[in-house]
Amino acid sequence: MDNDENDLIKYILNGQSELFDCIIEKHYHYVLSFVYSRTRNLSAAEDITQETFIKAFLKLHQLKVPGYLLKWLLSIAANECKMWQRQRKDVPFCFDECRLSIMLEEWHQEEAKIDVAEAVNSLSEQNKSVVLLHYIYGFSCGEISRLLHIPVTTVEKRLYHSRRQMKTHLDGYQGNNNQYEIYYC
Repeated sequence: MDNDENDLIKYILNGQSELFDCIIEKHYHYVLSFVYSRTRNLSAAEDITQETFIKAFLKLHQLKVPGYLLKWLLSIAANECKMWQRQRKDVPFCFDECRLSIMLEEWHQEEAKIDVAEAVNSLSEQNKSVVLLHYIYGFSCGEISRLLHIPVTTVEKRLYHSRRQMKTHLDGYQGNNNQYEIYYC
């Protein structure tokens, strides 16, 4: 996060609440993409994203490290998604199409996008969340651990097993010619 955002948070906390719109404009797409990937329901994702920003505004004084604003917003969003999912059962996971397109832009192959999305969809709900946070949003294992309230070793194990499962899934599509590489970070 840059100093401008640190200053913005200070101004908001000192009474210039209208400046919170700048935070919404900057982070709305990231939060919405994350929520949609967990709900696969655009209407629900928009509602949850709105609720996330309302809670963030009301609890901004609780943000301990202003540099972690996006991580904090995603943590609130993750909790909101959990509450929404408790009310619904069997909600499938889906990559946000825009984020997936960015991730796969260099491939320029519609087939590859479908293969990767299907490989991710073959993962358990817990592993999907970890894969999404690590590979799409770029969080480290430690950051994911804090965000999901699980041990770092659990995050590492989920990533390891997910990579193996995704590689097996992708190799099956390509007749074991190893077209896809799952990169280990």
